[in-house]
Amino acid sequence: MPPFLAGLAGKLIIGAVVVSSLFGYWMHLKSEISTLEKNNMTLKINTGKLDDAIAVQKSTIEKMKKDFVNIEKSKNKIEAEKKKSEKKVVALKKKFNKITKSGKKRDLNNIAQRKPKMFEKIINRASIFRNRCLEIATGSLVTESDSKNTVCPELVKPNVE
Repeated sequence: MPPFLAGLAGKLIIGAVVVSSLFGYWMHLKSEISTLEKNNMTLKINTGKLDDAIAVQKSTIEKMKKDFVNIEKSKNKIEAEKKKSEKKVVALKKKFNKITKSGKKRDLNNIAQRKPKMFEKIINRASIFRNRCLEIATGSLVTESDSKNTVCPELVKPNVE
């Protein structure tokens, strides 16, 4: 083979190797770009899901804040009712533990034995009032005669708040 062809054949072979290498590299880059595009699409989908989750969490936090405010209001209302009840308990203790003129504590058992009719009348009246309280609590209308009811004044004369 003549030397000028050997040089040309060598150049052609080198050219073919360079062209096939460039073609292979181009195919590799095309594959990488395709993979990156798929990954980018997956990331966009995941970002959308995360944004949705964040929105749900924010709305949950807002609801929890509102619930906390409502719970705080309820707690304050219950504490106020507790204080009222404690005052009532103190008043009842004073009423039932009165000191007689002789300086002794009042003995309700002794009084009940001496005056059973009086105790019966007091208990019967309280029972009637309690039954009326149950009627009012279950929807019965308050009447003028209910103003004498001392068992459940909060139902007979509701507090205006």
